Amino acid sequence: MGVTEQSLPGCIGNCDGFIQFNGNLAFDFDGSNGIGATQYDFVGMAAHEIGHTLGFISGVDVLDFNSPPNNGPFNDNEFTYASGLDMFRYSPLSSASGVIDWTADARDKYFSVDGGATLGAQFSTGATFGDGRQASHWKDLMMLGLMDPTAAQGELLLITANDRMAMDAIGYGLAPITEPSQSAMYGAAALMALAWSGRRKYFHGNIN
Repeated sequence: MGVTEQSLPGCIGNCDGFIQFNGNLAFDFDGSNGIGATQYDFVGMAAHEIGHTLGFISGVDVLDFNSPPNNGPFNDNEFTYASGLDMFRYSPLSSASGVIDWTADARDKYFSVDGGATLGAQFSTGATFGDGRQASHWKDLMMLGLMDPTAAQGELLLITANDRMAMDAIGYGLAPITEPSQSAMYGAAALMALAWSGRRKYFHGNIN
């Protein structure tokens, strides 16, 4: 099947996505020895945004943003954008009905690869009508993975099994990785726990 070239405003030439970084933030570019207490993990931020470009997005954000009082009203048939990841987005109510949950509200939404029968990691539910975070992320403050909507100064951002499972579900092949040592895992967990109290929202922007 042929692939049509895409282009977005702000791209240099044809592209499927681009990333802009806030020059007012202090970044740590080398996480091998931890992230500086007053800095943000640049590599982790870049990987997070690449995750969006690769398809970790939700059409629920389109519904959430374009519904009154922000925008609209629009006819139901104008809300036709659903992502590959949305095919694995469920709630207890939608699972009981045998359908995905493509709603923007505060009810719990979760990732599931078996039609909602197994509850996986929770999703954020919408910046306006949901929990205050874009639906194109894991649920905030639950340490679910790289695609969390917030991060803190001094926090080393890590890819988790939840992130890998989501990317696998939407069609990417996963390469084997070397498992970290037990001591490294404990150290990373300690760093994340220390940083937790200072989390702030910095992942934002147009995900269309």
